[in-house]
Amino acid sequence: MRKMGRKTRIRWSKRQQRLLWRSAIILIGLFFIANITKLHILFSNSANDSFRKMHFRFEREPANAKAPKRTDRPTWRVSLRNPKQSKRERLRVMESDLASKLASSSKSLGGQKSQENIVSCEKEHDYYRTTIAAPTTTDRRCDAYLYNNVTGTTATGDNNNGRLVFYNPLPRDQFLCGGKVLLGPNQVGDYDVEKCSYGGRRPLHENGDSDNDNDNLAVADVTSHSFPYPPTFENRGTFPGIKVPKKAQREDDTFSSGVDYSGGEKKFDTQGCDVKCRFEGSKPNLYIYGTDASFEYSMEGEAYYSKLKINKNAWKKHKFYATTSLQSEVPHTYFSMWWGTPGSEYEIGLQTPPVPFSEGIKGAVFLARNCNSKNNREQLVRDLMATSLRVDSLSSCLKRGSPPPGVGMKNKTKLIHHYMFYLAFENQRTDDYITEKFWNALMSGTIPVYFGAPNIKKHLPFKGAIFVDDFKNMIELSEYLIKVSNDEDLYNSYHAWRNQSYPPAFVEMHNRTLHTSQCRMCMWGHAYKYGLGWNHKKQLIEPVILPRETCLDENGLLRSPAVESWSSSSSYWQRSMVDVTALSGKSSQCSSTEEESVARVGSSDLIRKVWSSDGCTDFYIGGDAPSGSLILTLTFPMEDHGPLRAYDARTAWIQNDVSRVSLVVDRRDGAPEVVIAATGGRVEVTVDPGALPVRLRIIVENLDLHHDGALDLPSYYGEKMSEDVWNHPEVFALEN
Repeated sequence: MRKMGRKTRIRWSKRQQRLLWRSAIILIGLFFIANITKLHILFSNSANDSFRKMHFRFEREPANAKAPKRTDRPTWRVSLRNPKQSKRERLRVMESDLASKLASSSKSLGGQKSQENIVSCEKEHDYYRTTIAAPTTTDRRCDAYLYNNVTGTTATGDNNNGRLVFYNPLPRDQFLCGGKVLLGPNQVGDYDVEKCSYGGRRPLHENGDSDNDNDNLAVADVTSHSFPYPPTFENRGTFPGIKVPKKAQREDDTFSSGVDYSGGEKKFDTQGCDVKCRFEGSKPNLYIYGTDASFEYSMEGEAYYSKLKINKNAWKKHKFYATTSLQSEVPHTYFSMWWGTPGSEYEIGLQTPPVPFSEGIKGAVFLARNCNSKNNREQLVRDLMATSLRVDSLSSCLKRGSPPPGVGMKNKTKLIHHYMFYLAFENQRTDDYITEKFWNALMSGTIPVYFGAPNIKKHLPFKGAIFVDDFKNMIELSEYLIKVSNDEDLYNSYHAWRNQSYPPAFVEMHNRTLHTSQCRMCMWGHAYKYGLGWNHKKQLIEPVILPRETCLDENGLLRSPAVESWSSSSSYWQRSMVDVTALSGKSSQCSSTEEESVARVGSSDLIRKVWSSDGCTDFYIGGDAPSGSLILTLTFPMEDHGPLRAYDARTAWIQNDVSRVSLVVDRRDGAPEVVIAATGGRVEVTVDPGALPVRLRIIVENLDLHHDGALDLPSYYGEKMSEDVWNHPEVFALEN
């Protein structure tokens, strides 16, 4: 028998002992993590956004760190990998194209016939800017040419007096050397040392020192931009005009063509239009000059012309519409509310005296020549003629009756004015297809009896017409028309609106007619081409909601369109802030030119340059980076936004309900991927030192809320501004 009070010994199996030890280790580890580190849960999505993975990143808390604010905003990550076409492949194509152009050109361009005699300066140097020190061999043609012409000396062993040329591979004008050189689409031009080296920007050494006279250095500037100055909402009226020709023109030589875009000599009309407009087109096909945009332009209905039916995906192929449909990019309607103003298009004024009750013919008049309508309106008229209501059909279709004495057929408005009712029957049933039949009836002072567009009441939100769709049959309609013609109060109730101001709903619907359809097409083209906002409902250009002007603070750091800061990460576990020392462009200012702000990042020889170009903000990051990854943080005024999306190997964006911010990254061939993370408007660009040099462009736009699927695709402006980053003009050396 066991003695009382004796302690019982617990026997643990080996398996239980192992579980106990493991539990203890886990508890200790969790305690350590909770007190030493903070846990960030990062969501990343792949380049095609098809899946997301959860990442954990640990950062050591500073000793004086405050408790972070709780937030439900996730962080998204994308990795921009190397594009399919490498820089070398692109340059090889450009060299081949250049050889062909030179072979067929005049001797003034060199007359080179062999691609072997053409050397890309980019192959020798940084793709953004060619930095030239004293060359010692004849293999480096760019070095030798610039060194000879800038320093006035001759490179060692150089007996070959070659030349440098610019080649613009884009189908649109490009400004180079700070806007001092203009090169047309797909054109070749001599490199101007005076304008593009010392005559262009001030040369900088790799360490950012512009006053070091110990080294011989020249700079070949190959940055470019597409416009003479950034397009803004404020300068829309003075910016070079938009031309709407009747023939397709894919190349955009807006600035190099020599055309006077000032509005003089009646070439560009500015009267009543927000932008300079030159409308040369004729129905049915029109184009926005210098873009891929084409328009179906017509006031006919889609029932007779199927190509006018709105294809909701046509915009993806740069095909747009200017028809009577309000779904058109530029609605081309019959009615102009602002009749008599400089911007009016059609002479239809509504607030005219009504047909006097005591004088009007107590019946209806019908005027039409087409007796083969798509909606069988002729049968409705026949049915109405079979009733006791007087119906006079005075045109060739269903001819019956004669005009009133002394009234001719030439002036339809005066003719209609003698009747109480006018049968405004369209030849088809199509939304928004409301022709002069309806509007002229209102203008003549009679009451229109309307049959046509199913959504007519949306266009006339007040009691001013009688609608066939409100009646079961023509007998019921006839009885009501006879009642109105014999009841003066009821008759006058359909004209009460003529003595009042237009209802707000009517003004809101038709306010777009403040400008003609031709002017609105030019305004739409201006917004489309230059990346401004477009209000589809009001048919007006709007400013970009988020700031996109390039502005600096007193330390030379970017403060618009984003606030700039830098940090480095020597390991996956720790990050530290990096000081930035401004070398030029230090004054607090907003720049609309290509003037650079240059700064040294950290204590190394890493150089950051930022400048404004075509309404975008450009970064260049090059030189020697500190050990570990370098992180550029850009904080945009967009706290709430959707996931970070990678559109392709170069472009990623964030967007909210109205705005989009795109980042375009270009780097050397074979460089490591660039990782971008975003949360709450804060975008972090992590650059591996092996990826340098890197060029980064910020594009700020309003979202296209009119087209289905536009939230997942780049805009025309965004696409072209992205292309300018990686497919820019280049400098080539030609050997004699």
